[in-house]
Amino acid sequence: MTKVIVIPADLNTPVRVDNLGGLEDYQRTVGGDIETIAYLEDVVPYFNEEGKLLGLEKNARATAILAFNMFPDDYIAGDCIFAGFDGDTGEDLDIQDETATYLQMTATKAMVDLTNGKEQDGT
Repeated sequence: MTKVIVIPADLNTPVRVDNLGGLEDYQRTVGGDIETIAYLEDVVPYFNEEGKLLGLEKNARATAILAFNMFPDDYIAGDCIFAGFDGDTGEDLDIQDETATYLQMTATKAMVDLTNGKEQDGT
């Protein structure tokens, strides 16, 4: 099992720490085949490869976190997973506590910004 952060697309659904067992759990969490983009050397995001084609909801929180690693006006569609990553082995690792805290805080800030300063439940 790998400890990950899950950032749901639905702003009313809280960001959570979860333990996933591998590819099938990742696919189940994002609702289909997974895709990734470059982020940090030791952290990798996963999201639905066909999320936009399937009409999945824009994930404003994950998009805000990954904005500097994407083309302008691009976005993440559907739920997003962040896992630790070992670049030498290509293996996913448990997300570090400091990174998990950073991602949760950044997602919360993005949500507050998106709702014009009105806090919602999905932190």
